[in-house]
Amino acid sequence: MRRLALFLVSFACLGMILGSAEHASSRTRLQQEDLQRLYGQVNQESFAGKLPVVAVTWGDLTKDGAYGITHFKNEVPLSMEVDRKSVQTESFALDVIRHESCHIATIHEANRLKEDKHGATFAACMARIQETEAGD
Repeated sequence: MRRLALFLVSFACLGMILGSAEHASSRTRLQQEDLQRLYGQVNQESFAGKLPVVAVTWGDLTKDGAYGITHFKNEVPLSMEVDRKSVQTESFALDVIRHESCHIATIHEANRLKEDKHGATFAACMARIQETEAGD
């Protein structure tokens, strides 16, 4: 009887430990609203709030081999997706959202100049954001 009681207490303690670890993990895991908040932050800090409001959601971009993708229709950004599997920290999400935000900011000019989507116009945008970030 004593062994059974000791086993049950030990089992209960293990359950509490594992439950606490899962709870801590869920608190550090980025939520959907975090993505939208980060986009708003990037828009304000790096683009003076001039980028359009765009829905930022989690997606599975494994098949695309991408951390983030912005979907456009006729140069108008419709939505932004961030890969749930590879982007797991706020710092990484911020980098991905900055990258995608530069696509939003430069798509018209890059198309007008017939540049690659990661060409000179995009590179200048990323350099400007990195300078701004370094100055903070």
